Amino acid sequence: MAYRPQFFSPLLLFSFIDVKTEFSPHLNQNYRLGGDVEVGAYYDVTDNLRIKLAGSYQVFFLGERKRFFTAQFLTRYAIAQDLDIRMELNRYDHNHEGIFAINYFF
Repeated sequence: MAYRPQFFSPLLLFSFIDVKTEFSPHLNQNYRLGGDVEVGAYYDVTDNLRIKLAGSYQVFFLGERKRFFTAQFLTRYAIAQDLDIRMELNRYDHNHEGIFAINYFF
């Protein structure tokens, strides 16, 4: 579900529900099945700069059982139509991750 206050508003609020299955030998039972609920917002600061803020609650109820919150902050700056810079900060299950990327699309 998504909501935009006005048709050309730079703000987009969203929420969705996912069903997930993960397979890995690193999991206790080699698999887990569950889902998550995510809510967040996109905001277009300028034509070239977009920000995303989101949070979710994940539950795995079959296989390796687990419950945890995630938080995400992303920025994307478009230098040109086929070149952008991205920075991402994530927190999930007491882990923190930062990503910096320069992307060229051809």
